[in-house]
Amino acid sequence: MGKNVVFLDFDDVICLSEPFGAYDAIIAMSAIDSGAETIEDHAELWAKLFESEAVGHLKAIHKEFEPVYVLSTSWIKFLTLESLRCILGQSGLSFVADSLHEDWSSTLSQSGGVRANEIRSWLDRNSGYEDRWVILDDLYSGTGLHVWEASERSFITLCEAGVGLTDVEFDHLRRGLQRRNECVSA
Repeated sequence: MGKNVVFLDFDDVICLSEPFGAYDAIIAMSAIDSGAETIEDHAELWAKLFESEAVGHLKAIHKEFEPVYVLSTSWIKFLTLESLRCILGQSGLSFVADSLHEDWSSTLSQSGGVRANEIRSWLDRNSGYEDRWVILDDLYSGTGLHVWEASERSFITLCEAGVGLTDVEFDHLRRGLQRRNECVSA
């Protein structure tokens, strides 16, 4: 059985921007890349960048389903793949960094910034995932996802802005992955 792919957004899903957010990570990586600072200089940032409950939920999903990940986040516009891998590794999400699909970003496509179009474009480029995907995004940046067919929406988990991946969204995401596995094994 092939692996499922999780389209993963960061902001308002695992990063709530309190006390740190994308801008803090971008500035830190710039200083690290220039040699002015080290990874260790930003220990507090790495410890608090991603919300701990959300990280725990994502770890549980990974442990149970072992998906591959495609980053569906605006962060990729400002950070290199190497910087993103570093941030994920330092922040308790090394399993995501280690499990990125070779076509690791849906946001690279020319889609006008509409998340639904970006993901559809990725699925068009990568055969074999037509029935093996789930989306973990938020209500604000998950543009266009609400108009997908009802049969597809059950595989789309949208988090509330400022709240992120809680028990409710975790359960929805988990059920979506279970249904994907049931369909493939049937």
